[in-house]
Amino acid sequence: MKVFQVKEYRITVRRAPKYTLNSTDNLSYDRVFNMFGEDDESDYTTVSVLIERGEEDDEPKEYAFLVPYYTQVDDCALPAGEDIFFMFCDRLCLFDPATGKIVQQTTIQPWVPIMFEAYAYQDDFILYGETDIFRISPDLSVQWNFCCGRDIFVRPMEKGAAFEMKSDRICLYDWEDNYYELSYDGVLMKKVVADPSEFSNWLEKSTEMCSKQKKSE
Repeated sequence: MKVFQVKEYRITVRRAPKYTLNSTDNLSYDRVFNMFGEDDESDYTTVSVLIERGEEDDEPKEYAFLVPYYTQVDDCALPAGEDIFFMFCDRLCLFDPATGKIVQQTTIQPWVPIMFEAYAYQDDFILYGETDIFRISPDLSVQWNFCCGRDIFVRPMEKGAAFEMKSDRICLYDWEDNYYELSYDGVLMKKVVADPSEFSNWLEKSTEMCSKQKKSE
């Protein structure tokens, strides 16, 4: 769940029970937005967006978004001026909490299976994905994307974060522990290729530990 403020509106974004199209057993919403198309029954996740104004005579509004299955619900939304920015994997939109309407939407290319988190940077958005990093303008156009890693931008938990935004650069690690630094203009400033033997040794030790844990259970 994620809670934040957009002007006078308190926004709560959370995962909701699956909304089944053309069923009478669904939870009640003020409106349902199917990000695949009105009649598309693709495998999806349901995201609830609760909007509260805080005044006694104002009833809260709750909207459901039917979004790609792998959407990271807790990290998919950000305030964007008077609107809410949503990153539903490769589907982006701006939503007006005052009117309850999508004011702009797009699908980013190339297609990315999993997008982990959206971050605000100046007036733009930096999107951290499994295989791509994007910088998105306020009008949802792609300024640049970086997809030149040797592997996915994920690290084992014990090795630390794979993605970090610093004041002047973005730092990345991939699964093989190769290191990258990007400028906020999308330029690759530095790349350090990891020693393959170190990764092999780590993988061997991790596999051995997992085997011992399974035997002890």
